[in-house]
Amino acid sequence: MLVSSALVYGAYRNNPVPLTETAIVRPEHDFVFARQLASVELAVDDWRRARKGRAVSVLRPAIVMSGESGSADGTSALARALAAGYGRRLDREDPGAQFVHLDDLAAAVVHCLVDRVDGVVNVAPDSWVPGDRVRALGGEWLRLPLPDRAVEVLTSLAWRLQRGPIPPGLEAYTRAWWVVANDRLRATGWRSTVTNEQVYVEGTEGAWWADVTPKRRQEVSLTLGVVALVSVVTVVLGLVRRRLRR
Repeated sequence: MLVSSALVYGAYRNNPVPLTETAIVRPEHDFVFARQLASVELAVDDWRRARKGRAVSVLRPAIVMSGESGSADGTSALARALAAGYGRRLDREDPGAQFVHLDDLAAAVVHCLVDRVDGVVNVAPDSWVPGDRVRALGGEWLRLPLPDRAVEVLTSLAWRLQRGPIPPGLEAYTRAWWVVANDRLRATGWRSTVTNEQVYVEGTEGAWWADVTPKRRQEVSLTLGVVALVSVVTVVLGLVRRRLRR
């Protein structure tokens, strides 16, 4: 039994949607963790083929989350980093995303052991969540989209300064599709019990903005707009006065 990750498929524009277990394994080169998982899968497959009769279940789950956000046994830093990577690019649509609950993954592990499922199986709920829906569920509202190059530079700088959640190489997984099909595992009798949306909501700490009423949001937005306008006017007047003095 090996629990790997759907990250080994890599995120590319020509990926089929969704990816099946027959898809080529080509993890993002700059993301060391994904390349390590692919290497482990290869070693396990070599071991299985070395002797007749050996069987190995290789599970490739989508982004794993749980309801215990922020705890040692809850949502991983990797999952939070991926979820934080959406909505950063200017004039670009975010790809869809999948989130599988930790309990469903555990059930899949037990199921594959009991039924002696041999080979690779994807582990994910049915379908996926559109990128704009992920941002809406996360309550994001003050995220400024930027050109791709600017995003790369800022993300890299933030990581080096230990001020950003996205490690090198992981940004690619927020730009292209890598959602998976769960048909093979479903055919053996496994079913997910938590939807993508439910997993994401339970596994992320909602922003304070998501809990504010629409009326209050309008008031806050208006206040911020007035403050911004006053600041701009103040700066302009200061420049004009300085110019006149000269």
